[in-house]
Amino acid sequence: MSKDINDMARDAIKMTSDPGFGRCTVESAEGRILAFEFDTTDHARRFCSRSSNRRIVKDRQTTVLATMP
Repeated sequence: MSKDINDMARDAIKMTSDPGFGRCTVESAEGRILAFEFDTTDHARRFCSRSSNRRIVKDRQTTVLATMP
């Protein structure tokens, strides 16, 4: 059984130590997508580049969406 997406968001807040990280919220519970918000586009790009399951939102350049297993 997969971990609850809301628990994953709470864990991400505690465990993400990337520069400029602000918060993590559930973008889509059904799609199991978390939204990681950063203070600058550079910080978001660095975070995004480290995993293939992450992408930057076109109209929210400081937000990285991550699909969770």
